[in-house]
Amino acid sequence: MKNNRYGQDGKQAFHILISLIQVWDKADGDMVPPANNTLEIAEVESIEISDSYRQLINKAKVRFPRGTVIRKTSETVEDVLTDAKTVTASVDNRGILLTTRKSYSAAASVADFSVGKRIRIYLGYTTDPRIASLPKFNSKRGSIFTDSSLHEEYFDAIKNSPGYSGPIFDGYISKCSIDTPIELECEDLASVLKQFTTPNIEPKKDLTVNDLLASDGKYKLLKDTGFELYPETKACDINIGKVLFTRDLTLADVLTTWSKSHLYAYVYVDYNQNPPKPYIVVGRSYFTLNFAKGTGGKDSILKQRERMGFPSAVDIDFNYNVAENGLTLVQSNKDFLCVQGQCFQDDNSVYHISLIKNPDWREGDSEDKKWRWVNESKLSKKKQRAGQSPTTQAKIDMNKYTIVPYISRKIGCTPDELKGEMIAYYEDFHTNGIEGSLTLFGDLQLQSGIKVHLIDPYYPAKNGLYFIDEVTTKFGLGGFRQTIKLPYCIKLDTEDDEQNGK
Repeated sequence: MKNNRYGQDGKQAFHILISLIQVWDKADGDMVPPANNTLEIAEVESIEISDSYRQLINKAKVRFPRGTVIRKTSETVEDVLTDAKTVTASVDNRGILLTTRKSYSAAASVADFSVGKRIRIYLGYTTDPRIASLPKFNSKRGSIFTDSSLHEEYFDAIKNSPGYSGPIFDGYISKCSIDTPIELECEDLASVLKQFTTPNIEPKKDLTVNDLLASDGKYKLLKDTGFELYPETKACDINIGKVLFTRDLTLADVLTTWSKSHLYAYVYVDYNQNPPKPYIVVGRSYFTLNFAKGTGGKDSILKQRERMGFPSAVDIDFNYNVAENGLTLVQSNKDFLCVQGQCFQDDNSVYHISLIKNPDWREGDSEDKKWRWVNESKLSKKKQRAGQSPTTQAKIDMNKYTIVPYISRKIGCTPDELKGEMIAYYEDFHTNGIEGSLTLFGDLQLQSGIKVHLIDPYYPAKNGLYFIDEVTTKFGLGGFRQTIKLPYCIKLDTEDDEQNGK
């Protein structure tokens, strides 16, 4: 059967998993693996990576099988060639044959993976069995651990894999097992921010993200962290209001706390630069009025992802890309939609109110009678500091409603302005009735915070643009899979779109 995506037939369309893991000692401000003492591993038992723009620090778990061989890079090709001549073989007490090299290759041990070391994970596919076999030692040709040209060929195959845009994980080892098989727990580059505290800041006026994080801002909180504020984020000049900071907080605490207001921070590394450049990106969530209209503000996670070079939308063909369909279509009645709104007022208090449709309203009635405003509450600045929840008078049970949160992007928003935004959001919200997740083959290598276009010719009711909230990547004996959560429909395909092939 012809494979349209890759232009291959038969066995050439059979994809084989390939990977490369690099581990090296941390060097402040150094994003490039050093030429000396880098450990490289091309075989793993399993990898699991969680990726969500909602989390400042994403995580990974790596498990290596017994007898895994590592390669320690050397300074010169001559060293590798000399070392390749001194191959030794031994049989361990389990009957496993181990081939090692005198100084540059050996069986992996727990001692090679101390906490705090850098780790970078590359995943991909190849259709060439010879490429997939290169990590295995062959007496005639050696392996990627002994021949630099074979190493380059193998690495190039990963970089040329479908969907490749750089390492799928880049961070630090946070935990390591004390026995074999070796298990690693890792955190991405943002974990460094847990080591930096904030100064005491009690602003008299509204602050912006630039005031706090930009290199030319007032407080320069990213100084000495190795990160810079992403230029596109800086151009947005996002207002965050009068926010209090104390020395009890780390920079990671601060950026994580912002997520409660649907303002998210995450790490983006530009691997097109040499050396790669790490940035902190800050953006608004899906829950804004512009998102509901499908346009998105320039400070949105979605729009900033597009300006990073990610595609405006990735097509997901159910006949080709989907390994397991965990989506379910349920009956969804927009009359039972509840929008829970929130805004920050001029006095920095938090105002909450919920919007539902009046069940007694009929076409032709006054627009004022169409809506019901319920569960109104206000949280003062004092109560915010104490970590209290807002008090609500005569709270109405919302068990029968589909609840979606909404937060105004305007600092100093009035209740009337919030209500106007919520009505517009309600009118444009798509109750697609889709629940669950979608498991894909790994050839798309998706990340959270981007759009995908679902294409299912047999059940077209779900076809349309969706926003990825979370991606879980699994690589190992079960194959290369990515499970994505799609809780937000941006736009359903119309009949005209389907006829035009869009």
